[in-house]
Amino acid sequence: MTTVLLVEDDPDLLDEYETSLRKWGFAVISVSDGPDIGPVMSSAPIDIIVSDTNLPTLDGLDSHKFPPSDSSSEAGVRLQ
Repeated sequence: MTTVLLVEDDPDLLDEYETSLRKWGFAVISVSDGPDIGPVMSSAPIDIIVSDTNLPTLDGLDSHKFPPSDSSSEAGVRLQ
C-alpha cells in the first residue's frame, strides 16, 4: 500500500484530504506543520508527500530537506 504524508494546518482541509486519500486506497500519516515532517520521515516509509505550501513555520516546499527513512531507496516522488 502506498503511504502518503499529508501536511496541512487547516483542520477541516486535513480531515477532508485524509478521508479522500483513504477512500482511494492510500495509507495516510497526517501532520499539521512543517517541523513535524522530519520525525515522520525518519521513522516511517513515505512514498508521497502532499503538503500545503503556506504553513505557519516551515514552508511545505522545504520538505525536500528531510531524508527518507529508507536510505536504500533509489527513487521517490514528493508532490507538493
